[in-house]
Amino acid sequence: MRTASGSVQESITTLAERIASNLNQQTGKILRPFELIKSIEIGRKNVMVAGEQYDISETLTYYVNSIADIIVDELSTLLGTLPPDAWIEKVILTGGGAEVFGERMKNILTENNVVQSPEEVIVPEDPVLANAIGFQKIAQAQIDSKKK
Repeated sequence: MRTASGSVQESITTLAERIASNLNQQTGKILRPFELIKSIEIGRKNVMVAGEQYDISETLTYYVNSIADIIVDELSTLLGTLPPDAWIEKVILTGGGAEVFGERMKNILTENNVVQSPEEVIVPEDPVLANAIGFQKIAQAQIDSKKK
């Protein structure tokens, strides 16, 4: 079995930048994207801008859908490099945006027949550290095999 892996540039940071830009235009006040990231990650739908509260739920949904579409396009390009006889068993979403984009990605990947069911798209328990934990396990396995 050949494994394939790849990365895309669209992320939670991209989402925060687009929402911040939208709020800046709406309010005339400056909101830096990094101030939004934690709110987005914990699922907060209201944010404070210069002492006033704003509902970002519609904007958030719009940009999550938009960015998820971009991610799927980039993923399709990556998958296009696989041999014609390759098949996808699982898609694992990692990184800061995995929890935010995960449900939308499951639906799009199923609709586009990249996977057969949403259950084939996995968001690890700790998607932000998933790659680091995986590399740690590989390194530990190599260390252990050299001890034998």
